[in-house]
Amino acid sequence: MNEHTQELETQPKTDPAQEMEPEVYSIPEAAKKLKIGRNTAYAAVRTGEIPVIRIGGRLAAIEYLGEWGMTPIPENIPGELKKLNRWANFRARPRRGKKGKYDKVPFISRPPHSQASTNKPKHWGSFKSALATHQEFGWGFGFLVHQEDGLVFLDLDGCVDFDLSAPHLIQPWAQRIIDDLDSYTEISPSGTGIRIVVHGAIPSDVATGIEMYAGHNARFVTITGQVVG
Repeated sequence: MNEHTQELETQPKTDPAQEMEPEVYSIPEAAKKLKIGRNTAYAAVRTGEIPVIRIGGRLAAIEYLGEWGMTPIPENIPGELKKLNRWANFRARPRRGKKGKYDKVPFISRPPHSQASTNKPKHWGSFKSALATHQEFGWGFGFLVHQEDGLVFLDLDGCVDFDLSAPHLIQPWAQRIIDDLDSYTEISPSGTGIRIVVHGAIPSDVATGIEMYAGHNARFVTITGQVVG
């Protein structure tokens, strides 16, 4: 899966290392903020359109960030991935109590853009649809890993020295893996990690250390097109 490369954009939309806490509201407060009725707000909670967490046994609405992370470069993404109908968008949500950590929550690319499930194929769509939603709302996009595609996605976390004003510096151990695999490689949305996509298979997904996903379990991975040359 060797594709053309270009220099990385070194300016993300926001500093991914910025420590932020999510705003949290009661459901009635969220309804007032959104200028909708309470019943409509509770219905939106049930469909995932209003994201919530549970605090002390009660549901609380949690606010997503706006545009976040590395600016995607769609033209760099391999055509092999683009042609598969396994795409959705994502929105970044700060993890409550874990400063600098974010969940990338998938959303259906088609209106009404409710939260997507990794276990429901009807929630996944074309790259074209995900790109259109990105262009309209600034949301990122990503891919559902599936065994039948014969692809393995590797995550090398914390291996990039992020700097807003300088090129990224990849740690030597990660660079050796990149050189050995010689396949499609990109910077993660946070600007601090690497994702590599290779053809192949593994006996099971690996979620610790160097993470590897081949679709043994439902998994949504973000894609940026921020290619490492």
